[in-house]
Amino acid sequence: MINKPSFCVGFDEGGAPEIIAIGSAEDCKQAFIGERDNPSGKFKSLAVYRKPPYWKRVDLASAPKPKKVARSKAKI
Repeated sequence: MINKPSFCVGFDEGGAPEIIAIGSAEDCKQAFIGERDNPSGKFKSLAVYRKPPYWKRVDLASAPKPKKVARSKAKI
């Protein structure tokens, strides 16, 4: 049983909130990271609220894009 559930919220263009995930802190964090890194185009901004006082909010238009990791060739 989760005593203090966490939740992830997405805000659309009009500012209306929509719940993306509710549950454990790790589940909500992963939902936040997943939507931030691969936006569905449905939300303008995101927020994740974990056990107080921890929370994070990001505007998707200004969010940093995930970096692509270059594979280095093995030297023989």
